[in-house]
Amino acid sequence: MRKGTSKEEIIEVIWIASEMREVAASEHAAAALDEMI
Repeated sequence: MRKGTSKEEIIEVIWIASEMREVAASEHAAAALDEMI
């Protein structure tokens, strides 16, 4: 952990990364469903 980085900042980065993965998963699922229709 870098000096000066708060726990809140680290938690925020983790949440942002999780949301980005969720969006990508949703986009892949939508594309797969489009192909099946």
